[in-house]
Amino acid sequence: MTASPKKLGSIPRQPGIYQFFDEKNKLLYIGKAKNLHSRVRSYFQRTADLSPAKQQMVVAIKHIKYTIVNNETEALLLEKTLIRKEQPPYNIDLRDDKYWLYIKIDRSGTWPYVTTTRRFEPANKVRFFGPFISGLAVRRISKLLRRVFPFRLPPDYKTELPKDTIWPPTYFGHYLTGTESEIKEQYEQILHEILDFLNGNTAAVIKEIKAKMKGAVTEQNYELAKVYRDQIQAVEALKVRQDVVINQNVDEDFISLYKDSGKSFINLFKVRRGKL
Repeated sequence: MTASPKKLGSIPRQPGIYQFFDEKNKLLYIGKAKNLHSRVRSYFQRTADLSPAKQQMVVAIKHIKYTIVNNETEALLLEKTLIRKEQPPYNIDLRDDKYWLYIKIDRSGTWPYVTTTRRFEPANKVRFFGPFISGLAVRRISKLLRRVFPFRLPPDYKTELPKDTIWPPTYFGHYLTGTESEIKEQYEQILHEILDFLNGNTAAVIKEIKAKMKGAVTEQNYELAKVYRDQIQAVEALKVRQDVVINQNVDEDFISLYKDSGKSFINLFKVRRGKL
């Protein structure tokens, strides 16, 4: 939908994104809003506290295009996508490659590693989880994951560990031990648990750690049992709140297809254990 600066009253009070154009139909700026009507009007009020660049932009605005979405999150996602694609001159913060943040599991080397990255570069034996809207949240998740699972960091990660040590310490100060084949077997199990967790299957992770804790108690290794107990508590703390869309423990994919004017659009929604 479109509007002019002289007819701002026609803009709805719904969440969405707005785009400003000059008289030559050149895109100047893209923004998001919880309330499109209030946000767009704020640019044209005499009391608006705008930077000199934004003041210059407002003078050049001749028409406005807006898109209504369901909520603020959708507005944020659409705003970032369009800014990266269109590169408007008055959008400075979101124009570079520092965009989405992913959790990356790289199995291409001898010893797989886990890290966070903003570069989505698909490759064999590389798994990405994301993109995530909140960079702070994903860094916290990654940091807490390291407390639970002694995974390896990228090869270029700076560490003060001895050169012959291939594992970073876990939060309880231990390293994986045994022969190389035993260490690899242990590490594969750890990667399996990490993948389970990132796929939202925290129940399976907790079940596996509880089994280890029971085994440690049977062997009267109470120090190790305490480690596993702390791991279970950490996994519980790591649970990310998600929207429950089905009151059943089901795994389903929902696909929609829309065709218009020679273009086709496909949406895929994944529901895992009743959660979107």
